[in-house]
Amino acid sequence: MGVLEEEKSRDVYEALQELYGQLLDITRFSESTKRSVEALRFQSEIHESYSTFIETFVEQLAAVSYGDLIYGRQVAFYLHHQVESPVRLAWNALSNAHVLELLPPLHCVWLGGWKGGGKGNGEGMKNPFLGKGNLLSLLLFASENLPEAAMDDDQPRYTCLKLELTTDSKTEPIFVEASWFATHFDLSIIDGLHAWICNALEKCFAEAEGYLEPVEDDEGILEAYVKSWVSGALDRASTRGSITFTLVLHHLSSFIFHHCTSDKLLLRNKLVESLLRDYSRKQQHEGMMLDFIQYNKPSASQNPEQNEGALQTSEIERRFEVLTEACEGNSSLLTEVEKLKSFFGGKQYVAT
Repeated sequence: MGVLEEEKSRDVYEALQELYGQLLDITRFSESTKRSVEALRFQSEIHESYSTFIETFVEQLAAVSYGDLIYGRQVAFYLHHQVESPVRLAWNALSNAHVLELLPPLHCVWLGGWKGGGKGNGEGMKNPFLGKGNLLSLLLFASENLPEAAMDDDQPRYTCLKLELTTDSKTEPIFVEASWFATHFDLSIIDGLHAWICNALEKCFAEAEGYLEPVEDDEGILEAYVKSWVSGALDRASTRGSITFTLVLHHLSSFIFHHCTSDKLLLRNKLVESLLRDYSRKQQHEGMMLDFIQYNKPSASQNPEQNEGALQTSEIERRFEVLTEACEGNSSLLTEVEKLKSFFGGKQYVAT
């Protein structure tokens, strides 16, 4: 925490967070990462007791950070999907310490990241030069050509380079344009047809998609989410819009209503039953349950805390069918489902 209390070292730490977030997003898009989502193996490759370090880190968050944004972003990083599951269970330490609400909203953790563009909307296109080594080479070339003018004001400096990269046995020219600021940089890569832009202006850490996708299916983590929900540890996080509530809402709703496979039905039923029993005892969780039922993943252009739009009546009905099935005939739980269903009244529901 002492590093963050000193202004100069705080600025450096924030800039390093920014750069690491960009590298994290790029490795997430690489072919090797697609084969192994959990690329950051802190416990298996750095130290087997890494989770103990996380617990100490969380204790400091609770004791002295007072919700500091940079500190909170650093803790939130361990909830990223590229972090292996045992370390992501740092969630339990956050929940037990009742500090889930101290983590910032997802849009304060999210870095705008790399966006594809060109003909069409650019979605789904693969950037052939997003490998970690290529990125570092681009940064090296760009920084070596940085104008010598002093960076002691708010005026950016610019570089533009033409490079030739070999991918898949082909050599292709690309243009790298960089804008250099005192504490961060923006980088765009153009191949004549498409453009990829790395925007580091936002005060965030890593792209939102890395926290939301793939949908969580780890039993231990999903059960930890529900435990925090029913214990009340998420109550303040939900009102403050913390990343912790966004993660729970997204992963529970997505798993239960969209991504539960046949071999996970028992887990789905267990999660639903816990949520409904909690709702029957705690009417103050009514709003959270309604958010859970009507949750719709935000589109790439939206703030990560915003839902995508209107849910059709047919989709609402389908979700209630899932909840009904998960009750396994339990009459008291089915009563709670009917109570929730009354809020929708058979009309199209607009997600908020």
